[in-house]
Amino acid sequence: MNPLLTAAYNLTINRYRNGFKQEADAIYQALIIARNHAAAINFMGLILLDQQQYSEAELMFIKAVQLAPLVPEYALNLGSLYEEQQQLPLAEQYFRQAWSINSMHAETLDNLGYVLQLQEKYAEAIPFFKTALPLTDNQCRTLVNLGKCLEECDNPTAASACYHQALKIDPLHAIALHNLAGIYKQQGQHHKAIECYQQAIASQPNFTFSHYNLGITLMHIGNFSAAQQSLLKVLELDSRHILAFQGLGDLCAFQGKIQEATDYYEQILSINQLTGLRIRLATLVPPILESSTHLKKLREDVSQKLSVLAAEPELKIDDPLLEVRDAFFYWSYHHLNNRNLKTQVAQLFEKLCPTLLWEAPHCQQIRNANQPIRIGLISKFFYNHSIGKTSQGFFAKLPRSQFKVYALFIQPLVQDPISDFIQQHADETLLIANTLSKARQQIAELKLDILFYQDIGMDPFSYYLAYARLAPVQCTSFGHPDTTGITNMDYFISSQLFESVEAVEHYSESLALLPSPSLLSYYQRPTLPDKLKSRTELGWEDSDHLYICPQTLFKFHPDFDRVLAAILQQDKQGKILILEGPIAHFAVLLKQRWQQQFSDVAERLIFLPPQSSADFINLIAVSDLMLDIPSFNGMNTSLEAFAVGTPVVTLPGTLQRSRHGFGLYQKMGITACIAKDEADYIAIALRLATDKRFRDTIHKEILEKNHHLFADEDTITAFSRFFIMCIDQHQLNT
Repeated sequence: MNPLLTAAYNLTINRYRNGFKQEADAIYQALIIARNHAAAINFMGLILLDQQQYSEAELMFIKAVQLAPLVPEYALNLGSLYEEQQQLPLAEQYFRQAWSINSMHAETLDNLGYVLQLQEKYAEAIPFFKTALPLTDNQCRTLVNLGKCLEECDNPTAASACYHQALKIDPLHAIALHNLAGIYKQQGQHHKAIECYQQAIASQPNFTFSHYNLGITLMHIGNFSAAQQSLLKVLELDSRHILAFQGLGDLCAFQGKIQEATDYYEQILSINQLTGLRIRLATLVPPILESSTHLKKLREDVSQKLSVLAAEPELKIDDPLLEVRDAFFYWSYHHLNNRNLKTQVAQLFEKLCPTLLWEAPHCQQIRNANQPIRIGLISKFFYNHSIGKTSQGFFAKLPRSQFKVYALFIQPLVQDPISDFIQQHADETLLIANTLSKARQQIAELKLDILFYQDIGMDPFSYYLAYARLAPVQCTSFGHPDTTGITNMDYFISSQLFESVEAVEHYSESLALLPSPSLLSYYQRPTLPDKLKSRTELGWEDSDHLYICPQTLFKFHPDFDRVLAAILQQDKQGKILILEGPIAHFAVLLKQRWQQQFSDVAERLIFLPPQSSADFINLIAVSDLMLDIPSFNGMNTSLEAFAVGTPVVTLPGTLQRSRHGFGLYQKMGITACIAKDEADYIAIALRLATDKRFRDTIHKEILEKNHHLFADEDTITAFSRFFIMCIDQHQLNT
């Protein structure tokens, strides 16, 4: 090598690094003198890259790599240029070339791991980050990237350890704090997540991602005011931040502030006509209805808007879980047959997002008839929730000579006695990944014969997952007692106890009716407090006539208003006890509606704060009776009432969700509290409240016969026979 050229080259580098960039012209002289000086050409590439002259820099780096293919820095520089230009496969190619020359170079290992991470090749990236970790001068960066890859590979424990290790080095590392918060959030540890997001913001006050995620997490715990402030802060930092507008819209919709939600969603649509958001806006209905007339117009509008969307040829959705974020939960509380509307929206999703219909490979295979039937029960609510309470009996009681039972938990996993019971009694437990694609793969690997959704429509994740064919037989039941409209949902399992003669018209699925002695859950008898408090100890007078109606507030259909008004107008000592629930604005909306409808007695509709399980049972026990809402009956609440002998007045309709009280009474052989019509409902309620002898008679009869409702072996037998029949039928058809 020409020593004069080398000296000139070294001098040029020195002058350039000390800020005399104009003197970089000397490099051109070097290139003119000796075009094959690889180091000089590489350095020219660095200068051009610094000046953002990417095409010219690329030519320099390519030439340097060609001249000196065994110098790793040149391949590394070329890879870095491609990474900066988002040409990730090319970046990976040259990082791998640099790595093949020197496999222990920290920067190469880090860069190769990172470019693999950017391409979502998380498992491939992990060993490069692990090798780089003891070699690099920037361990925080490597630990954070390693943690992210471990997260994406469903190893949150190891990911969390990486973030904690990074925070030991730099306690104010905003990304480590942010990512750690995300793990806590996924695990349902919302308060820890909030603390980490707040620390990340303290470290980087303009970190929009943390402000946004803090707002969403605050919304999950019901701190709506603080959530709103966090999301508004995002818009201060970025006035076109679509996710912040979306979060604010969702926050308002969640509280029943529909016009405010609509305003936020429309601001997004003024920026970007997102298909998923258009569907969300088209299908948005208030949780607290104004009137039956208003309800009819709402549903007509929804159907018409869905038809318009279906007619547009170019629309598509990649992931409705992220883009629509709704399972159309409130439709089920309209006291109307949803088969056509649910089918209409399901067909739209099948058209716009065909990947929802993904099929597990084993579904077309013939099963081994000598093996137990592999049945998976799936829900987000396998804890102290109505779904957990009605599901736990299946895990304990389905006969293992015939079945292998899997518990599929949708995140986050809530640890409590019911979830512990389910995990202990299931043959296998799976915590499902938090994306549809990963969840489908996980469930497919179990090769289930039957997938039994304990609810569809209460949670967007299970709703959109249900579109896939993950088992040869797929079914749902009364956990959320409404049809799904989904093509791949084969059966809706119900019972003759709970269905009317026209029931088949209510379901898009095949209606499977268990014989009339069968309930729809093996329900454990509720645990009662060791000692019940008296009415006066709870703050009520013995002279009060206490009607309890402890249903969630969105169940209060406008048609029920006149019943409530009539009871209070005819019973001057009557008080109707209602639980506020977690969303305060629902109570505000209901109170406004009732003030408009019957202000003369509205003050005797008394809202109580949420109760502990023991206090809730105690409150039911001291009440004279429970009012079952005709449009959507209670199930858990009725069973809890019957456990303490409190009568429930019920008026059966045509839909299953309006016939739970009727079915439970039929099972016990008691008819006195089943009303024939609205006037009869009011009369029975008034008689129970005012006629102690009649009330005591019913109370005694319920206590004598309520054993028919709890730990019902007939239910397990009926479900077992049905599942076996399904598999036999499927085998015949394959």
